[in-house]
Amino acid sequence: MGFLGALLAGFAAGVLVNLLKKAFNWIPKSMDGIKPVFIYPLLGTLLIGVVMLAINPFIGILNSGLANSLSSLGETSRLRVFEIKGRFYRKKNSLYQV
Repeated sequence: MGFLGALLAGFAAGVLVNLLKKAFNWIPKSMDGIKPVFIYPLLGTLLIGVVMLAINPFIGILNSGLANSLSSLGETSRLRVFEIKGRFYRKKNSLYQV
């Protein structure tokens, strides 16, 4: 799945657990101890697994496209990309230059 997929899955897991907390407000107060220890992790893991299975093909296409575009750059294009990155970095950190 790669880095981008893991990043997206982490955000989705956080949102999903917050939705689970709201969905399980109806459970009696006597069961409050079991929710964060058993219910949220179990259901969160199962549901985020289903979400990751649905997202995986799209993130794979994005990663493949990014890798193909970077590998198709010629030597002069790579130098141009690094030059632009260097100029951006110098401009961003110009306060620290003497």
